[in-house]
Amino acid sequence: RANVDRAIDLAIAAADDHATLVAFPEQLVSGDPPEDLVQWRAFEAEQWRELQRFAEATQKTSALLVPGVTVERGAGVYNCAALVHRGQILGLVPKEKLPTYNVFYEARVFARGSAGLSDEVHGVPFGDLVFDFDPTNQADYAPFGVTYVIAPTTRQLPDFLKPVRRTALYTLYSAPADAAGTASGLCAVREI
Repeated sequence: RANVDRAIDLAIAAADDHATLVAFPEQLVSGDPPEDLVQWRAFEAEQWRELQRFAEATQKTSALLVPGVTVERGAGVYNCAALVHRGQILGLVPKEKLPTYNVFYEARVFARGSAGLSDEVHGVPFGDLVFDFDPTNQADYAPFGVTYVIAPTTRQLPDFLKPVRRTALYTLYSAPADAAGTASGLCAVREI
């Protein structure tokens, strides 16, 4: 509970300071490393309640928040990054590369996420999630508060994005105010 209380305060402070993305440590809710506690289903249920409390307490912030949490799915227990925005838990992304040394021997207690994994937990998307953002569609910028875009120099982007600075590999673009709204943010466009 203390971890989540502190994270709520930090999330609100970061959003007040105009942060658009706030990433917290993995296993924020439980504390790291949780070791054998993950075998107790009540431990995982309490983490979900605390994640919901975090989402509710941060619903007035505009930042995308990414706290770490243990999530039960079927017979497996996963070390996940939760995506929280405006009071909603948008998705859960399980860790794929689990360490196998010392106290961080996560493969002993956690199931491994995998590419292409797609499911739901507590009605929330769970898996290898990709959120649909089209850098050529001006309407996609406002909900995410994007004011700057970094893209490979070879990538052709629409005229409403104005080049600010170019390097041999990347170009920094600014998005118009009507596309970005009032928040400020950064979007990195990569080739898939």
